[in-house]
Amino acid sequence: SVTTGRPWPDGAPAEHTGGVVIVTTEDGIGDTIRPRLEEASADVRRVSVVQLIPEGPGRVPVLPGDVELLMAECRRMSARLLIIDPLM
Repeated sequence: SVTTGRPWPDGAPAEHTGGVVIVTTEDGIGDTIRPRLEEASADVRRVSVVQLIPEGPGRVPVLPGDVELLMAECRRMSARLLIIDPLM
């Protein structure tokens, strides 16, 4: 997997390990995202979940307007994978 370097479920090698940034506005971190990451044996320390842009009281990410903020988070996490769920 990306966060651990272990082979993918199909046996393919994970050639490029690093962080993961997940952008989501629908799934909860504690009840959905983290349990799924743990079930997949991901290194959760290498995963960042973005649900709000910390602007004023916070707002959901908007594309393309927030691309620079998301890219900054990808750089901070040394991300090799960016997941945007759902893309609207």
